[in-house]
Amino acid sequence: MSHWTKIALGAALTTALVGCNSTEAPPPQLAASPQPAQAASPDQKPMHEQLEQSELDAVAPFVLTLDAPEKNLTGPGELTITAHLNAPRKIGAATHIQVSLPSGVKLTKGSPEETLAYLPAGLTLRTFKVHVTTPPTETRPIKISVKMVDSGGAFGAFAERTFPKVAEMKVKPSAVPAPPVARPGAGMSPAKGARNLPGTRKPQLPAN
Repeated sequence: MSHWTKIALGAALTTALVGCNSTEAPPPQLAASPQPAQAASPDQKPMHEQLEQSELDAVAPFVLTLDAPEKNLTGPGELTITAHLNAPRKIGAATHIQVSLPSGVKLTKGSPEETLAYLPAGLTLRTFKVHVTTPPTETRPIKISVKMVDSGGAFGAFAERTFPKVAEMKVKPSAVPAPPVARPGAGMSPAKGARNLPGTRKPQLPAN
């Protein structure tokens, strides 16, 4: 074998060894398989139901209104008053309905006191008829009240309506405290002429 042939074979072997020792490129990365969505806990309500529940909790448990004559009697006679008890949802709490009558008024139809084991959702009506000897007044009205108390003491509610309707008390202007008085000199224009700060007055020179 000639000298140049040996040199060529040596170079070929060196190139092969270098190629075998080189670091191989990492295999291509595979995309991670999508994870299945976690199922909601059976005890957890959907978000829209939670929002609806929170909105209901912010509403009054019930609203009491009266369907009564527009004008009161001026003498003996009969009156019919219907109490409207409106609840947005059923509430499992004892609800007590009571009618209080002034002297000269006698209940002829309806129960003066009634206790419901729970307050149903929707509208609950109670009609009361009374015989009037002395007409009720704003100071001596017919009162219909509703009181709800949870047996566990977690919450309660109370409402009362009257006939005739008691006028709202108006606050007289004299009862409102007067605004604070400004300190003396506030808002006045400053005195005319130049003013010197204490200790800054220029000395006067004697006349020649």
